[in-house]
Amino acid sequence: MRNALCCLLLAGAAQQGFAACVADGPVQTARWIYSSQRTFTVYESPQDAALMQRFLSPLLLRLMQVEWRCQVIEEGLCALDTDPWTNSGDATLPAPVSFTAEMAAATRANIRMRFHPGRSVEPRRSVAAQATLRLSKDEVSGCWRLDDIIGAKGRSLLQQLREYRFYP
Repeated sequence: MRNALCCLLLAGAAQQGFAACVADGPVQTARWIYSSQRTFTVYESPQDAALMQRFLSPLLLRLMQVEWRCQVIEEGLCALDTDPWTNSGDATLPAPVSFTAEMAAATRANIRMRFHPGRSVEPRRSVAAQATLRLSKDEVSGCWRLDDIIGAKGRSLLQQLREYRFYP
């Protein structure tokens, strides 16, 4: 009886850990982040810390917490002056065309997201752009977490957050 109870508790714990992942693999995780949390860099009250822990790496989460605090106190005059996906000041986020794995290993992956941020001068020809999501697999949960976004113009979200100094 005791062994059966232990097995049930362990199975329940394993299911909770698995349920904590936002998606199964790195491409699916990148797609989920863009479709469900693409504006995560903008503070929303109240910020869902538990949700953010599910898809942001510990380092990116710590840096984003500083950024969110800055956004509240400084009213937006903080590290992020452009959208991390497009590297532009345009608040309009384009629909992605595709997500593909550029590099995928057991614990790291780079996912390329292609999209059309604007239209060219010629009708019916859109200007293609891309962003790269760098993901790592959490050792404990086995979930893929976002480490960085390299936007369409080559700007790194992580680098922008690291370089900015906010002293409340």
